[in-house]
Amino acid sequence: MTSFVCASHGHCFDGLASAALLSSLVTSLEPSTQFTYRALGYGPNPPQVHFTGEQNALLDYRYIPDAGLTYYIDHHPTAFLNDTEQSHFTERREADPLHFVHDQHSPSCARLVDQMARRDYGHDTEQNRELVAFADKIDSASFATVDEAIDLKSPFMRLVTAVTHFGDHKFYERAVPVLQREGVAGLAAQPWIKHQFHKISPSIQALNQRIKEKGEVTGRVVLINLLDKPTHVVSKFRQYYEFPGVMYSIILMQMQENIRISVGYNPWSGAECDVNIGGMCQAFGGGGHAFVGAIGLAEGRAQDALEIAQHISLQLQTPQKLQPPQLI
Repeated sequence: MTSFVCASHGHCFDGLASAALLSSLVTSLEPSTQFTYRALGYGPNPPQVHFTGEQNALLDYRYIPDAGLTYYIDHHPTAFLNDTEQSHFTERREADPLHFVHDQHSPSCARLVDQMARRDYGHDTEQNRELVAFADKIDSASFATVDEAIDLKSPFMRLVTAVTHFGDHKFYERAVPVLQREGVAGLAAQPWIKHQFHKISPSIQALNQRIKEKGEVTGRVVLINLLDKPTHVVSKFRQYYEFPGVMYSIILMQMQENIRISVGYNPWSGAECDVNIGGMCQAFGGGGHAFVGAIGLAEGRAQDALEIAQHISLQLQTPQKLQPPQLI
């Protein structure tokens, strides 16, 4: 029996889907493989990942230069913190190009895993088509309208909401086998998924109201400061429903263990994204894609968070590159 540690982006549908797809591929190659899942988050204190399996994967997450890694697959432009980490990855990719993959142009990490299974191992992955397409849609925000993106009557969007808020190690351990057996619809229909969604539904409704009340529009940016009291849920798209005319949004939230600054592009604004949001966030220890990113700060740094948000708001007004402010 082969032990396999599969670490991926936690509280993220693409991270979950990528773990399920890689697990299916590895199981087809070695049926006796025993998996352990780790859901990783971003924040002021980087997670400690112990790659102690006979095989170890890191998916949809910032690169960790660990000699124990046997798979690394990601699509974030901010995957590498510095040149040293990028050089480490390049060396590993040159030695093992099948298992070390980075493509920032892919709409999802799940698609990269699926492509590897088909192209490099000759696997028929037709049964994964729906899962990959859904991961693409979620991670690249390819919804036709904002109403579709915030439709919590949809069982699929309720599933995404449950993953976003409850997607830790235990959730992934439970969800991956269901996703492999029954696909997206099967996981969305699970009673425990429905229970988790209903558990946080009142908090989501309260957050929606706060977003509407707290949003302040400056130019093409809406800044929503929710640091006055803690919140246990997040919003990806509601701000574009409440403020449809903006191109970009910044939301400051006091989460359970840290302060989160979420920055995003409104794909329904009618204008193309003309800044690199992930790069802006990376300058403050965060990261993401060109069109969405986030920064985590320790509790007690509310003033710093506000200064960072105001600085990013200024950057978002034009494509001009500004130097980050000096913070204590």
